[in-house]
Amino acid sequence: MKVVVLALAYLVAACLAEQQYIQPQFYPTEPRQAQNSTGLKVVDGFNAARNQFPYQISLRRLLIISYFHTCGGSVVSPRWILTAAHCTWGRAASQFRVVAGILNQGDSGIANQQTVAVAQIINHEGYPGGDEVSADDIALVLLANNLNYGVNVQPIPLAQPGSSARGTAVLSGWGSLGPPTNAAPETLQFIELPILPQDQCATLIASLSGRNNPFRPLLNVCTLPVTTTSREGACQGDSGGPLVQNGVLVGVVSWGYSPCGGIGYPSVYAKVSAYNAWIRQNSNGEVGLWLSVAIMKIAVIVLACSIAACLAAEAEYRQPEYYPVEPRQFKNSTGLKVVDGSDAVRNQFPYQISLRRLLLISYFHICGGSIISPRWVLTAAHCTFGTATSSFRIVAGILNQGDSGIANQQSVAASQVINHESYPGGNQVSANDISLIQLATSLTYGINVQPIPLAPAGSSAQGSAVLSGWGSLGPPSNQSPETLQFVYLPILSGNDCANLIASISGSNNPFRAALNVCTVPTSNQSGEGACSGDSGGPLVNNGNLIGVVSWGYNPCGGNGLPSVYVKVSAYTNWIRQNTNGEVNLTVFSTGNWYELVPAIPLPQHYTHGENSWMLLRPSESARGESPKIEENMVIQAFNRIAIMKVAVIALACLVAACSAAETEYKQPEYYPIEPRVFQNSTGLKVVDGSNAVRNQFPYQISLRRLALISYFHICGGSIVSPRWVLTAAHCTWGRAASQFRIVAGILNQGDTGIVNQQTVAVSQIINHEGYPGGNQVSADDIALVLLANNLVYGINVQPVPLAQPGSSARGTAVLSGWGSLGPPTNAAPETLQFVNLPILPQDQCANLIASISGPNNPFRALLNVCTVPATNREGACSGDSGGPLVNNGILVGVVSWGYSPCGGVGYPSVFAKVSAYNAWIRLNSNGEVGL
Repeated sequence: MKVVVLALAYLVAACLAEQQYIQPQFYPTEPRQAQNSTGLKVVDGFNAARNQFPYQISLRRLLIISYFHTCGGSVVSPRWILTAAHCTWGRAASQFRVVAGILNQGDSGIANQQTVAVAQIINHEGYPGGDEVSADDIALVLLANNLNYGVNVQPIPLAQPGSSARGTAVLSGWGSLGPPTNAAPETLQFIELPILPQDQCATLIASLSGRNNPFRPLLNVCTLPVTTTSREGACQGDSGGPLVQNGVLVGVVSWGYSPCGGIGYPSVYAKVSAYNAWIRQNSNGEVGLWLSVAIMKIAVIVLACSIAACLAAEAEYRQPEYYPVEPRQFKNSTGLKVVDGSDAVRNQFPYQISLRRLLLISYFHICGGSIISPRWVLTAAHCTFGTATSSFRIVAGILNQGDSGIANQQSVAASQVINHESYPGGNQVSANDISLIQLATSLTYGINVQPIPLAPAGSSAQGSAVLSGWGSLGPPSNQSPETLQFVYLPILSGNDCANLIASISGSNNPFRAALNVCTVPTSNQSGEGACSGDSGGPLVNNGNLIGVVSWGYNPCGGNGLPSVYVKVSAYTNWIRQNTNGEVNLTVFSTGNWYELVPAIPLPQHYTHGENSWMLLRPSESARGESPKIEENMVIQAFNRIAIMKVAVIALACLVAACSAAETEYKQPEYYPIEPRVFQNSTGLKVVDGSNAVRNQFPYQISLRRLALISYFHICGGSIVSPRWVLTAAHCTWGRAASQFRIVAGILNQGDTGIVNQQTVAVSQIINHEGYPGGNQVSADDIALVLLANNLVYGINVQPVPLAQPGSSARGTAVLSGWGSLGPPTNAAPETLQFVNLPILPQDQCANLIASISGPNNPFRALLNVCTVPATNREGACSGDSGGPLVNNGILVGVVSWGYSPCGGVGYPSVFAKVSAYNAWIRLNSNGEVGL
């Protein structure tokens, strides 16, 4: 694409070398009468499908006694719309209405269609108004009433500050279709357009417009038509509308050339990433996102260098300080923002605890902490140093400091505090600010109380991380929030952070790159970070605990100032040693067994409670010699803790050794799909899972098949659109569509009369053409189920996004289903079950399954994904087939096959890899599913 774009840019420049410059223009915003767009194309676009662009709105302006479409806009929160300033400038808010949830301009009576008055318009202060094209063509529209979200009304995330989109992006709108008719379409149009790099766009526009060049590379983005001989782009009526890349709003339609649709002419947009901070400020923090996980290292370095340079010039060094740990009175955090964070939602951070200290006769929050096992919490030593153990309580399972009576909320006394032996105490900031709290009684895990895995030993996190806590919101009020706060922050490399802190604090620099990690605010004009009350709390990257809040600068929230944390990966051995091995901390990025075994410093034999560790020879474990395994190997009888990669590798090698020694291969099997009678799952665990709560998995359906005169559950499935469900081909193969029903919106198999519960007939089944049928396990075990009627979305019925083509999930994923709970009873649970499972890398999974099944190995690394138990036997079973495996909110797998009996210790569960079938899904759903 780059060659085409370059060629196009230079071709246009050459053709216009005669200096016949063209005047850039805002797209007109006069109210327009829409026409049927049959056969018409935003210029040369396509008709959208209903609900395809739920963030798109029609901004309408009063003309005489009616409101007519003038511009587009984007839903960015329930109360705010983002559009172009040239759409709203010079007009009263009362002249506008926003219409959301429509496909056609003439729509009326559409479910969840909404027409809302405008309460306020905020045009960018740098926008001059008038006909002169300029930058800062952006505006916020405050609605008189909140929008109600649904399948046809949804917000769009904003591009992160400092980011620049590349590749292609999607433009949508009801704008003019261009010459010769300049008709305004009735149906929303869209087109995918190439984004031109900023310097090339500036050069191209200079060649078109000469010195009258309003393009600003830092404030604008531009797109080109698809080819050198086509004319796709924005036009009158598209102004203010969205340009979206990878689900993120990157541009707001601003200006172009008249007549629009000129061959090779660019369309120009306000660059959303450049205005993220402005949007956030002017929406009172209701809109605006922070840096994404994909933050570029160079941006962080530039920020650090900028701060360092500014502070070094002043040479006024600042004193690093621990965040105070005095007991605090909490206040409602409405409108407040961990400094400049956001309110968490219930169960979002189940590993977060509130550490409370006795003051007179009550316990008050002083610090945060992280659950790392049922009996241990990790926090900062400056929170606990010098105070008796009996003075502490931890409270788990809460969102608000004032919570009481919450299901599974737990308040537990501390039985022992272990501060790091090298922590000096006092007010002098130092390294080793870490401590362990042993609880008097074990925590009971549930949806709101869960442990957090620790960062692998020796690892260094990159990108961004999430900080959470009930700490002070910073100046001017320094209030403590009632509700847990969180914020995503860029991680600065060790060297860059050391240099930055040296520039701030001079020779009094307590930062130790080997023992600390630090984050910086998202820009040098903002102050996001930790504060008093956050101490000891978690910093989490990719699901791993990488930092414990330690120290910063006073007052917290200073622009550009870092927050500093204890680096968890540097203390893994210390944690393990001081918890008597109850917390498994040895994690390796390598999958090499030869590197793994010698590195684990275990005693010859150790037993504690449910844990048992010992070093065994291969002959002791595999009953035979195995040339694949070192002289000594580790076997762990796993406690119920979050799995680490070392455990996965050890488990894989153990299974491999046993299988190789005996050469008694096991037959992979599909999970049986016979109709089943369900039983109450109290005390039972998808094998060894947990009971879900209502609305936790709104994408999960029960696929039921007719047996005699009733329909019984046989498989799971996932809602992927209002009309389509994704399941496994072995659930549907050889059966007529009329034999099936799907039930959505339920928690229990016996549910009846639940609000928005839906039972829908099946009108068509599309099994993958590569699936052979029969009992032979194979790839391509995937099927689409077309429903006879559309599902109605609600809190308990929602679609799940599909994994993108070519992507591979890592870390852990959640499996859910009503499948058998495994031996000895093989009971089918009444209540939906779920479990978090480690995803095994493709090569390791292929090797593991080869060791189990020998040459009869149906695993295909390109078409399958597999998980292994988290502790001993968790996984899928009969009745889970076709159900979802979800990673970070994305559907990555469809339950396919495993080994019988399910629940065998260490055996994998295998899934169809959704990313490999995204294109197939899209093709066979006529483009309704798969993006």
